[in-house]
Amino acid sequence: MPIIKGIEQPIEGMKLIVYEPKKIKEIDIKSEIYCINGFTDDVRINCLWSYPIESARTIQRIGIAITPDYTLDSTWAEPVNRWQTYRSRWVGAFWESKGIKVIPSVNWCDSKSFEYGFEGILPNTVMAITTNTVFEADFWSFHLGLRKMIEVLHPSKILVVGCKFPELELEFGELIKRYKPHLRLGDRFYFSTSTKA
Repeated sequence: MPIIKGIEQPIEGMKLIVYEPKKIKEIDIKSEIYCINGFTDDVRINCLWSYPIESARTIQRIGIAITPDYTLDSTWAEPVNRWQTYRSRWVGAFWESKGIKVIPSVNWCDSKSFEYGFEGILPNTVMAITTNTVFEADFWSFHLGLRKMIEVLHPSKILVVGCKFPELELEFGELIKRYKPHLRLGDRFYFSTSTKA
């Protein structure tokens, strides 16, 4: 599994934006700190794997990115889920080789995926997860995975993209830094901001 070195502390004031090459070129990177958000539909982020050199050039303009969070599904064969995890780690390691700061997205679908879902990430670094794709009925399974991630990887900070499950802050306190889901700003670009200014 490719290794992502990651960053030790989150970057304050960072705004998350969806990977859209044309719109990224329009962003004023001098006035804000942006980070590419890997939490979106696979169809939108498959190009990060399929065209790594071209997408890395675009992301270098921003300088920091969350790795693509390719879908894992407990109904799929295990090799498919392992492949999805591998792709995410490979893209992140490739970005780092191009001088991009990388925050690994961490994903799991069931307890079997704990075996490989936490591979390729150095402990004691900033990591990112999303609650956007978690149904209320799946909360305890998600919660079990989050506790396992903390036990195995000891993240310095967990960036949580999504507004679901506010009880995470009650349980994990300062370890959690919450980001709102994507918001639309006119026709310019999508972004998320930390809920703590």
